[in-house]
Amino acid sequence: MIDTADDLLLLEAEHLARDLLLDADNTQQAVASLLNGWAPVIRASSGYYAPQTVTPFSQVLEVCRGMRRDARDWIGLGAPDPRLTRIRELFEDVASAPQAVRDVPRRQNAVLHTCYLATHAVAGTLSRYGAELRQEESTRPRGLLVAALGSRVQGAEQILDAQLSVRPAIAGPAVGPAQVLGAAIAGWDRALHDAMNRTGVDGGSDPTEGCRPCQL
Repeated sequence: MIDTADDLLLLEAEHLARDLLLDADNTQQAVASLLNGWAPVIRASSGYYAPQTVTPFSQVLEVCRGMRRDARDWIGLGAPDPRLTRIRELFEDVASAPQAVRDVPRRQNAVLHTCYLATHAVAGTLSRYGAELRQEESTRPRGLLVAALGSRVQGAEQILDAQLSVRPAIAGPAVGPAQVLGAAIAGWDRALHDAMNRTGVDGGSDPTEGCRPCQL
């Protein structure tokens, strides 16, 4: 159910992440913008889980820290993609809500799923850009470096995918927070598509086609 201002902000963030999947150029400038906007989104997403010290984004944050200098040297400078900047701002807004509001599994899952979509878009764009560079002998060495960056982002994507793949194996009081988060995927996905149908947004092709679907 989407019944609060925070839910609407999270819905906007997910729509922006889906747009990244549909509209991302394979140019140096576009790739630099995506990489420079991606890490701040991951940091804001991890902040949503405060005061937890270990979050679903802890390992992904380590990936971001490890590739920051390489990304600048191999890709170049570029202003963050405005869609990623907006997602970061939305996550910072919802992170300011009371902890009781942020601890709702459905909302935690919305943050996690949006980050998965954005990470999938960044990884795919890096992969395509690296492949283009490798076609020419003069740019092949740089293409191999970009491919290495893409592999790191794909590793982050796999971490998020693993978080989204958690299933409640046991019913009853023994089910822990991770299992509850996994079970919340279905509720958020239904609420998302219900809202899109009510507003007429869901009239075209599915922006998530080709990436990991929500698991029920």
